[in-house]
Amino acid sequence: MPCTGQAKESLQFFVQMNVKPDATTFVALLSACSHAGMVEEGTKIFGAMFENYGIAPQLDHFACMVDILGRAGKILEAEKLIRKMPMEPDSVVWSAMLGACGSYNDAGLVRKEMKGLGVRKKPGLSWIEIGNWVHEFASGGQQHPQGEAIRANLEELVGQLKNLGLCT
Repeated sequence: MPCTGQAKESLQFFVQMNVKPDATTFVALLSACSHAGMVEEGTKIFGAMFENYGIAPQLDHFACMVDILGRAGKILEAEKLIRKMPMEPDSVVWSAMLGACGSYNDAGLVRKEMKGLGVRKKPGLSWIEIGNWVHEFASGGQQHPQGEAIRANLEELVGQLKNLGLCT
């Protein structure tokens, strides 16, 4: 999503593109809302996932929503959302809650609950599906066989974004 926090512009651009979003697109949209403090917009997008697009929210979508609510100080709403999740929350969801509580002096409660549930932090991973292959990346990872080519492409894309004034 946006490099410089231009979430509103990014959301408007997304609407103008008139494309059918997938699960990954929704993570990016929710993340933009989270970092821009756009609670109402994020809540609408989260609700539209299934209602309008038939995409059931997964763990990463719930983590984004917990982050959106937590950053806005809506700790109780975030807790309710976690308790209503149709799957067990993972370490990413709990970390979002922990981050929110840390800002509001409730971190000890979340850590205790996480420990009681046996939640352990997993390394940050990202995936991208190209064709029928899923490529997995770890933060700082150097193991992908096409790592150099991927880094070169990313640098080129960032350069293009900078030239367009979309990234600093």
